[in-house]
Amino acid sequence: MASKRQSSGNIRQAHRSQADLGQKKAELAKASKEELRHMEGRTAAKSAQRKAKEAYLGQKEARLEKISKEELTWKAVMRPQQHAKGGPR
Repeated sequence: MASKRQSSGNIRQAHRSQADLGQKKAELAKASKEELRHMEGRTAAKSAQRKAKEAYLGQKEARLEKISKEELTWKAVMRPQQHAKGGPR
C-alpha cells in the first residue's frame, strides 16, 4: 500500500509541476508581449524623431538653396552696375 500512496503522490506532484510550467509559460508569454509592445513604441518614437529630423533638414536645405539663388541673382544684378561705374571686375 505504501507504493500506491507514493505513486499517487508522485502523480499529484507531476500534475502540479505541469500546472506550474503552464502558468510560468503563460507569464513568460505575457511578459514577452508587453516587452514587444514597449519595443514597438520605442521604434515608433524613433521613427517619428527621424521623420521630424529629415523634415527639418529638408527645410534647412530648401532655405540654403533659396539664399544661394538670391545671392546669385543679387550678384547678377550688381555686376552690370559695377561695370558701369568702372568698379572692380
